[in-house]
Order: sequence, then C-alpha cells, then structure tokens
Amino acid sequence: MHLDLPLIEARNTLLIRWLILAGIAILVLTALDLMFFSGNLAIWAIAASICFGIAVSMKDYRITGSITLSANEIILNAPSGSASFPVPQLENLELQLAGRKGKAFAFNSLATQQGSGNSINFRYKGENVKISFLLERETQAALTAVIHEWSQITTIKCFNPG
Repeated sequence: MHLDLPLIEARNTLLIRWLILAGIAILVLTALDLMFFSGNLAIWAIAASICFGIAVSMKDYRITGSITLSANEIILNAPSGSASFPVPQLENLELQLAGRKGKAFAFNSLATQQGSGNSINFRYKGENVKISFLLERETQAALTAVIHEWSQITTIKCFNPG
C-alpha cells in the first residue's frame, strides 16, 4: 500500500489577518455611522463583505511537491530535490493531524477546514525532519492504512486535536 499526498508550504497569513481586521473595522465604522450619522449601510456592508470574502477564500498554503508514504519508506519530492526515508530507521516518528480539506469546523458551521497544518515529524540520521502535507477526504482512509502498517514496524505517535 502506498499513498501520494500533496507537499505544502505555509503561506504568509499576514494578508489574511489584515483583511479580517479590515472587515471588523469596517463593521465597527458601520455601527458608528448608523448611530451618529445615519449613513449609507449598503456601501459599508459591501466593503466588509468583500474583505471577509477574500480572507475566507484565500488558502494559507501552496502546493510545492508531493510526498509518497508506503509501509517501508517516506519519499519526498520537493523543488529542492528528492529524498527517501526508510521507516524502520526513523526515530521519534510523530504524525500531527490538524484538519481535512472540506471538513466542517462544527456541525452547523458554514466554514470548512483547508486541510493544512498536517505534518510528519521524525529524526533521521541525527537531523529533525518536518514534512507538511495536505489531507483530503479521499486520502484519509489510505493514510489510516499506512499508519497501521507503520505501527507494525516502529513506534508512532499520532496527534489529532479535533
């Protein structure tokens, strides 16, 4: 069994944060405008909606390559080159699962997770390695199977906050 996952790199989320702050500031200004000046609500509401819409639609990652997970090795295909890591030789193998792309944050939530924040961390030949990947619904079952295969070979710690 092997699994191919997109290798991702975190983007600078500063722009997303600024857009959210701008949307909140516009909403506050809208409230002040309505209380004191009886201004035009439509213009303010459209401006705040645009800020929030852009912030929500932006991804906080970019795909930079791929990672192949199999029962015996992890193969990293990045722009800087390829690397292979034999699973039996890995120390402190940890899997961080922060979210799955498209999964709702809560039962009645309109927003969904982006699938980023997932990583495989380990120590190989004295170096700490962290590989961030995108998890999608279609690959979740295969990832579970690979984790089961790894647990037969070595000790693995899985962290899933949600």
